Amino acid sequence: MTAGQTTSPSSSSSEPPAISVRRFFITDDDELTAAVRASLPELSRWMPWATNDFSRSDASDFISGSNSPNRMDLAILDENDMIIGVSGVNHIDTTNRTANLGYWVRSDRTQRGVASVAARLGAKRAVEERQINRFEITMSVENVPSRRTAERLGAQFEGIARNSLLLHNRFHDARVYSLMASELDQLPAPPSRPWPSKPSEE
Repeated sequence: MTAGQTTSPSSSSSEPPAISVRRFFITDDDELTAAVRASLPELSRWMPWATNDFSRSDASDFISGSNSPNRMDLAILDENDMIIGVSGVNHIDTTNRTANLGYWVRSDRTQRGVASVAARLGAKRAVEERQINRFEITMSVENVPSRRTAERLGAQFEGIARNSLLLHNRFHDARVYSLMASELDQLPAPPSRPWPSKPSEE
């Protein structure tokens, strides 16, 4: 998942958001579909999978693969436990303990600091569950909101990877950032709620 963040005219809040992340449940397909479809104008520019025909079936397929050997995608929940985006890692390299870190937030919840808090929570979970040591965050040089999120997260800019992203049949240069597991604990703790656990099944 290439890093991406939608843009919104909403004004930013001075207080960081109290959010949480958790694994997806199979029953999350409707909420995930709604979050994607509410953000298509912004998401589709950076994430080719976000198309006008994105459906509940597509959401179900995503959820089915969200916890696999090379992926760990987590639902971002707001204070009312509504799904407002995704934070996660992919291209997990267990030999070198590296992974790509990505994130997106639905359009009506951006510019509130959600993406950077959720990305950190997702990274910490990947450290604990997958022993990831190095995270890479890449985005098109034109994706300014995602760049700002990476920098707010404390990731270090490493350089430009020329023509490394193909988006809508056009190659983009990409900005590459890195974040180490040890650096996550050096950042101020984000205000967040405890990770929700799976509801009990009767």
